[in-house]
Amino acid sequence: MNELTDEWKTRLGPAVSPFERTQFTRRVLDGEDIIFIDYIIDLGRKGNSVSIIQVDPALVTNGDPPMDGKYLWIIDESGLKLLAESTSNPFAARKVVCHTNITGGEKAY
Repeated sequence: MNELTDEWKTRLGPAVSPFERTQFTRRVLDGEDIIFIDYIIDLGRKGNSVSIIQVDPALVTNGDPPMDGKYLWIIDESGLKLLAESTSNPFAARKVVCHTNITGGEKAY
């Protein structure tokens, strides 16, 4: 697996816990810390250069054409990860995924 370069870690700043940068007092709720691994598009694992955070939309695929719609995204140690915003999450009160369903509630850049 690739790893985020030191240059990008410096440019992005330190990895933070959910809501830490936005100064919300909200916590990760039940169901929001479940990682939706089968639905995450991990561009670091696809052999792409994780030193490049800007990605050609044609690379956003799980073997099929890119999905339509909006994506949630995070940057972690392995690079850029995406999740279709419309993915159902029956375990959470909101019933759809959120950013922490990509990180498991852990830190990200």
